[in-house]
Amino acid sequence: MPKIISYRHDNKIRDRIPDGIQGKVISEVKNVRKLSLTKQLRDYLDFADSSGRKLHLYVRKDDGTKLSKSLQELIDAGRIKIFREIP
Repeated sequence: MPKIISYRHDNKIRDRIPDGIQGKVISEVKNVRKLSLTKQLRDYLDFADSSGRKLHLYVRKDDGTKLSKSLQELIDAGRIKIFREIP
């Protein structure tokens, strides 16, 4: 059964179902050519920050997924950990 994360943001309750959640890690898999900082990823990051968790993002190997500047900045700042493992 998938784990649902619920949290309050701007006086609204938001529910999301990440690809994985275990202990202090929220995992999301994106098998796409281009990836930006979507509302979904911002929600996961907000939840991770507010609950003392880390966000792990899995994308295509090497340069198979091009990341937006704003997403890359969060990765560079250590707020999101990237794994380039999808073949």
